[in-house]
Amino acid sequence: MKPALALGTAQFGLAYGATNTHGQVSPDTVAALLNAVKGTVAYLDTAPAYGTAESILGATLSPDHTFKIITKIPAGINSMSVAATLEKSLESLRVSQVYGLLLHDTAGLLGADGDALWHALELAQTSGLVKKIGVSVYDAETALRLLRRYPIKLVQLPCSVLDQRALTSGALHAMVQQGVEVHARSIFLQGTLLLENAAALPPQLRPHQQIFDRYIEKRGAAQLSPLSACVDFIKAQSALAAAVIGLTNLQEWQDLKQQWSTATSKRDWTPFAETGNTAALDPRTWPQPVKVAA
Repeated sequence: MKPALALGTAQFGLAYGATNTHGQVSPDTVAALLNAVKGTVAYLDTAPAYGTAESILGATLSPDHTFKIITKIPAGINSMSVAATLEKSLESLRVSQVYGLLLHDTAGLLGADGDALWHALELAQTSGLVKKIGVSVYDAETALRLLRRYPIKLVQLPCSVLDQRALTSGALHAMVQQGVEVHARSIFLQGTLLLENAAALPPQLRPHQQIFDRYIEKRGAAQLSPLSACVDFIKAQSALAAAVIGLTNLQEWQDLKQQWSTATSKRDWTPFAETGNTAALDPRTWPQPVKVAA
């Protein structure tokens, strides 16, 4: 079974992405994109941290839409504030329930307030406001650590043709074996980095130039376009329940939809993975961090 598609909405509420030169997506374009992807995209991934994304979705989506919406509890929110934060998201989205509720920052679960914080998420679920609760992480090992403590059923983590840590470590398989629904994000790396050429790298990534040069060389030797390398890889990962994609215009959707429908590659993707300097894969460690909303 192939992963479903989830539409990330960070660009709908922010000028998001390390290579973003176009700014925030206009409301009219948001409406056009939502209309274009319906029936093909299963999930909408959003968060209060994505600026005005939730309110724009609420104002744009028709009452009878069939998207499964996933939102998040922002970093720094304690157990006492979960209910009010979720209520605000539901109000902005103009819905009475969301499919998924994730903690945007897992540090709270690992601290003294962890049990109370998880209990607050469970209350939201038992109250019928949420179907699945879970976490958004920057590495799969953190998710496994939390799974030893809490019955997490939904995880969002980075995974791409360059960042295959969740696969090579066996963490993805272990989570699926425990009944966890895993969604991959950053499949193009921080917006669209893997769709760019090395010369287009932003200044904060120049220290990692060799990593991207090496990846582009391998991709070229395999006669893969930037989009096909990313899409063909992620579509081949049957253990993933969904892959989060970001879009800023209709042409991007047409290109991605075409690639998604025709991707049939059975190649060995492991040679494309970065196994050395994983700092290049984590925006939090970049020398001059850009705004991170993933």
